[in-house]
Amino acid sequence: ISNNSNEASVRTWTDVPSSPPLNVMLTSVNPSSLVVSWQLPLKIDCNGPVTGHVIRYNRTGSSNTETVTSGTTHIISGLVAFVEYSVEVPAVSVIGTGSFSNPVLGVSGEDGRSCSVTPIHPITLTASGGIL
Repeated sequence: ISNNSNEASVRTWTDVPSSPPLNVMLTSVNPSSLVVSWQLPLKIDCNGPVTGHVIRYNRTGSSNTETVTSGTTHIISGLVAFVEYSVEVPAVSVIGTGSFSNPVLGVSGEDGRSCSVTPIHPITLTASGGIL
C-alpha cells in the first residue's frame, strides 16, 4: 500500500483555439443581409478564453472580414441581393486566430417570404390514328 500523494495544480499557457467554431449556419433575413450563427469550439479546444471571432465572407470577385468581439451571432449587411456568399468563422484568443470553419454557403435575399406559384393542373391527351 502506497502513501497518498500531495495534490498538484498545473496551469498551461494560453494558445490559439485548436478547432474552429461548431455548427456555423447562415440565415437570410432580407435582400441585403445574412445572419451568421455558430457555437464555440469544445472547451478543451479553446486553449484559454475565446476573445472573439472573425467573419470572413466572399462572393465572386470580393472578400471581406468583420470582427465580432462578443456573442455567437452576427449580421452581415450591405450585401448584394440574391447572390451566393461563402462564410467561414474562426475563434480568436489573446494569442491569435484559430482555424477557420468549413465554408457555409447562403444566398442573400432569401427571406422566407413565399413566392407566387402557378399551380399545374394535369390534362388528359388523347391520340387517334397516326404513328407515334
